[in-house]
Amino acid sequence: MPKAFIRIHNACLYCASPLGRWQQFYCSTSCRAKIVNTTRQTRRDVPKKICPVCNTAETKKSYCSRKCMGIALRKDPALVKERARINNLLKVRRYQARVVGQTPDDADHNAIRMIYAACPPGYEVDHIVPISRDGKHHQDNLQYLPAIENRKKSNKLNYGSVTREAKGADS
Repeated sequence: MPKAFIRIHNACLYCASPLGRWQQFYCSTSCRAKIVNTTRQTRRDVPKKICPVCNTAETKKSYCSRKCMGIALRKDPALVKERARINNLLKVRRYQARVVGQTPDDADHNAIRMIYAACPPGYEVDHIVPISRDGKHHQDNLQYLPAIENRKKSNKLNYGSVTREAKGADS
């Protein structure tokens, strides 16, 4: 036996016309749609944000264009400094990942740490065969170079032999 139908209202909530036998709130689907559409929030009702650079009204985004976003990011020194810090950190992490991939299994990690720890002031630990040129991060591939010489060497392979030959020719 079907459950009994309980009527809450006697008239349509939108047009107030009498309801039929099985209708509970609205006399037709069009009356229901009109009520639903008037109470629902539309895109036009979303509060608008204002672009802080050019003061134009925007609906969703903080900036009206990429150009305004770029201008705002260049003006804010905290954001510029933070972006530079993140980029530098990413460079360091990429280098560290490359070093980890280039460290052979027979490398003595304690010896490598000691080489870095014993580096004299004004000098830097340099890879004789650069990691970017498939050199290994191994204790036999490390040397001390003055910071200026290390910058000049960059990722050259035969830099040490060229400077040694030049020094030998001078003496």
